Amino acid sequence: MKEVSDFISSVGFPIVVCLMMIYQQEKVSESYIDIVNSLKELISDNTKSINLLLAQTKEEQNENKQEASQTIPNNK
Repeated sequence: MKEVSDFISSVGFPIVVCLMMIYQQEKVSESYIDIVNSLKELISDNTKSINLLLAQTKEEQNENKQEASQTIPNNK
């Protein structure tokens, strides 16, 4: 703590406060970068899941169409 007060008295209060604010802003920026990266991963996982669900739905629709075409008699 003595080092901090010596630094403040030798450099000046405004400069020390500016340096502290810069440090705080860097920490906040790092946390935002971490949050954005985790959101990217989450969105990617959700996209993969949606694509898988769409593929399964298309397969089921194709199966239902084939079953329906087999059960409808030809009226010729």
